[in-house]
Amino acid sequence: MSDMTGTSPGGLPRVFVIGFNRCGTRTIHWYFKSNGYQAVHWDEGNLANAMFRNLVESLPLLAGYESFSIFSDMELITRDFAFEAYKLYRYLDAAYPNSVFILNTRDADKWISSRLEHGNGGYARKWKRLLHVTTDDELITHWRDDWNAHHRNVDKYFSGSQTRFLKFNIETDQPQKLNDALPEYTLDLGKYAPQGRRKR
Repeated sequence: MSDMTGTSPGGLPRVFVIGFNRCGTRTIHWYFKSNGYQAVHWDEGNLANAMFRNLVESLPLLAGYESFSIFSDMELITRDFAFEAYKLYRYLDAAYPNSVFILNTRDADKWISSRLEHGNGGYARKWKRLLHVTTDDELITHWRDDWNAHHRNVDKYFSGSQTRFLKFNIETDQPQKLNDALPEYTLDLGKYAPQGRRKR
């Protein structure tokens, strides 16, 4: 399951965006993609599905996606299961050394509001069916607990680690922070443009 080089076909370190969706994953994706790099974002859920299938079948986690350098929004949510492949960061770190991990984050309350409104509420309805809950309050409690646990676990795992790790607040940090953390990539700041914001 390992790739001892840890680099993408272009010789660049792979970049894994391991925060939740609705936290600027598309913004980060398009920043790399508009700068000419091979980036994959969600892929209609196929990315997460492939990673979990590869894990079960003892294949390289990125089998089928070897040509990409940047990976974001690695999840697939249905009424029956949740494949949250961004939570496989421990496996990715072991299998692809020399990679860079970005925890994209934001204000938790704004994140919850964004998720509730995502897809005109369709996304929240999927989660309710999956969790067997009926109210927004029950769903919010689950999401908030999951948010806190994921951030705590990621911080603990990468604390003191030799693995390159960056926490990027999509609401307050500037793209120069990404450039500084990834000097191997030539990123034009002029191509950074927030994506996916709700129309007001």
